[in-house]
Amino acid sequence: MSLKLTTYPVRLALKEPFVLSYGTFHHRDTLIISLEDPMGYIGHGEATAISYFGLSIEKLQNALEAKRKVIESITFDQPEEVFRTWKYLFEDIPFLQSALDCASWDLYACRQKKTLRSIIGDQSAPPKSSFTLSGTPDQIDRHLQSSGWPILKVKMGTQYDDGIIEVLEAFQGNAEIRIDANGGWDLPKAEELGKRLRSLGIQWIEQPLPKDAFESFQYLPQIEGLEWWADESVTDMASLNQCIPYYHGLNFKLMKSGGISPTLQLIHYAKQKNVKVALGCMTESSFGISALAQLASLVDALDMDGNLLIQNDPGEGVYLDNGHIIFTERCGIGCQWKNNHEKI
Repeated sequence: MSLKLTTYPVRLALKEPFVLSYGTFHHRDTLIISLEDPMGYIGHGEATAISYFGLSIEKLQNALEAKRKVIESITFDQPEEVFRTWKYLFEDIPFLQSALDCASWDLYACRQKKTLRSIIGDQSAPPKSSFTLSGTPDQIDRHLQSSGWPILKVKMGTQYDDGIIEVLEAFQGNAEIRIDANGGWDLPKAEELGKRLRSLGIQWIEQPLPKDAFESFQYLPQIEGLEWWADESVTDMASLNQCIPYYHGLNFKLMKSGGISPTLQLIHYAKQKNVKVALGCMTESSFGISALAQLASLVDALDMDGNLLIQNDPGEGVYLDNGHIIFTERCGIGCQWKNNHEKI
């Protein structure tokens, strides 16, 4: 059965400025797509337009339009089969591979009138998700004091690192703190701040070095009780093998890996190598988060709060209650449009 492709550009307004090593952001533009078959079954996927990945809504839409005839002529029985086509068509844009792959899995499960997680097979209790804090030391302090979440991920790798550590030193709460440097450190900074953070009882430090600094990974300091996690550095099987010898854990994201199909392969391979695995997200809507959640029971840790950081989520599906995943029983990824969704 051939497909009908529809694209929906949406500007996601952030509740607060999002401060990373890459800059400060007040909104995210995202492209939500749908694939509809002749029987009326629909699957959704999402690709966030992120400037530091060289992506814009215009680039994403133009790439899809250039391949529209090919996309709409495709028939498939299994999502893994058609993923090879998405990868070939958009070899240099894994975010679009992911959107199309997630839409294919959503469509596939809805044709069977099943949830996607039931098809993937593991429905054991997933781990709790972290909630992300970013900004100035004062902003992070305020959120630390008011948040009731059991796991908090604090963004570092910015000009505020020393002040953030002072805030963490004074924090008296019970939440587990995780650190994400987003590639903002070099080796001396990783060693200095790694020791300071470990003295506060913090174990998890994510992406301490720039994503392409593969030759430096071997020199990451081994600090007792500290876990180094790779995120931006691990996107495919080749980069996974480069990271495995030096990192304690790997954080996969559907968009940077190309979707559900390749992420499933990465998870299973990492598990065979006895490396811890997490699933993370971009700042994205419930369409992207609901797709990610279908794999949640397969991993050791989660960071799937992206839709909680925005004011105008256009979808409603899987959601978090103080870190706990609440699934819907709708077919596929379980996400549908809100009536009042806004497009750019």
